[in-house]
Amino acid sequence: MTRKSRAKPASPFHCFNSSPEVIRLVVMMYVRFPLSLRNVEDGTVRLTCIPILDAAHIRSYADGGQHELSNGMLLRTDIHRLFDLGYVTVTDDRRFAVSERLKTDFDNGVHYYAMQGQRLASPAPGLAAPTPEALKWHRDNRYLV
Repeated sequence: MTRKSRAKPASPFHCFNSSPEVIRLVVMMYVRFPLSLRNVEDGTVRLTCIPILDAAHIRSYADGGQHELSNGMLLRTDIHRLFDLGYVTVTDDRRFAVSERLKTDFDNGVHYYAMQGQRLASPAPGLAAPTPEALKWHRDNRYLV
């Protein structure tokens, strides 16, 4: 009698740009997810292996930021890149803000300006939210005015 070996299933996190631990923690933080991740029939969240989400540092580790939930957000990969470059940020009242420099530098950004002022999803109760200090640091040091 021969025994067939079973292949270990691939990690659902293998296509993300962050470690599985960071992704799990950041995903657990949020009650609401982008509409693109919701099941249309019942509204439940389905995390699939579509590499569109990143665990983003608000203040990068190179700039003195820590690997902590209070210094992180779950962002779409395109928004993460714009956030790191300073073209988008988060206001004091946790709303999405887009710099006018996006239009000036690239003569584009219509899609992002349509999201201007949208409130970010809140973390689940009992889990760390991005700190106001981290968000202020980003606005003061990265956001292009």
